[in-house]
Amino acid sequence: MKGIIIIILLIANTAFAQFNFSDLDYIDIESSYLNGKFGFKKASEFQLINKFCNDSIDCYKYDDSTTLIGYWNVNDKIKVEFHYTKAPSDDPTFIAVYNEEIILEEAGSTLHFKGKTLYVEGNANSYFNKRRKFQFIDNSYQEVNQPFYHIGIKGLLNYPVQIYKTDNFIEKVAYLPKDYEIEVLLGQTGGEYNDLEKVLIKTEFGLIGWFNFKEVDFGKPLIDGLHYHGD
Repeated sequence: MKGIIIIILLIANTAFAQFNFSDLDYIDIESSYLNGKFGFKKASEFQLINKFCNDSIDCYKYDDSTTLIGYWNVNDKIKVEFHYTKAPSDDPTFIAVYNEEIILEEAGSTLHFKGKTLYVEGNANSYFNKRRKFQFIDNSYQEVNQPFYHIGIKGLLNYPVQIYKTDNFIEKVAYLPKDYEIEVLLGQTGGEYNDLEKVLIKTEFGLIGWFNFKEVDFGKPLIDGLHYHGD
């Protein structure tokens, strides 16, 4: 199963850019400062507000200032409130509130709203544009887990690395010198903060192997373009 997923990802060349669903309309989020975007169906049960929260707007009292995107009227009894904040350190985050409780709080710069299904993306508190899917279940949004995250970034190595046959990093596939061109295909995250821990690398020749991303020094990225955005 893992091999099939890898082959599909190798064939697909996903661009490092915001994705637009053809059935959604997109707006720039008011006062986002970080190019925040929101996509939704104008004919849906979503009431667009798109106003920066202040004393004149009755908004959920979040720790940081937010923009009230609007309300989703699930039914006569359930209404979900959506906010966006850049946070103090420019960490864009989407927040969903139901019954005065936060039911979604996820980093990202674009929210694609499809009612019971949400898609969040953006390079926020991450090394890459992390694309995720959430489903509305039991009055809360829950992430649909993926086996890997797609990365798809090419560049020259800033230092030499070794890549391995498996993500246990035992059997070596190849030694790659500094300034060698690679493509980081996909990654696995983990730990308390869901940090990037393992990446699958494709060499210029076409060999594939795993690299232990925990070896990366924060002072210099593995390749240019794959650096951490956030605290």
